[in-house]
Amino acid sequence: MGGPVPLGYTSVNKKLVIVEPEAEAVRMIFRRYLELNSIQALAEDLNAKGITTKERAWSNGRIVGGVRFGAGQLAYLLKNRAYVGEVVHRGEIHPGDHQ
Repeated sequence: MGGPVPLGYTSVNKKLVIVEPEAEAVRMIFRRYLELNSIQALAEDLNAKGITTKERAWSNGRIVGGVRFGAGQLAYLLKNRAYVGEVVHRGEIHPGDHQ
């Protein structure tokens, strides 16, 4: 797995492995989106609950993420094919090796 690791996973030997507390947050995000049927309302709901984006440490030690969700970030998360067990490589969709 190259690139940023999705919320709910960590990378172990370039394979996605579930991080259960984060994965439960992802499941809740999908449930709430189905209930609210609005990305903006979902962002407001998550921000009210204090649920933030995934923190990532860069190689230089800088920490990014851990901030409030915006509509764009949520749209990206909800469309991420990793959550249905697929990976995209060079524009083609493939089955992933992850849950």
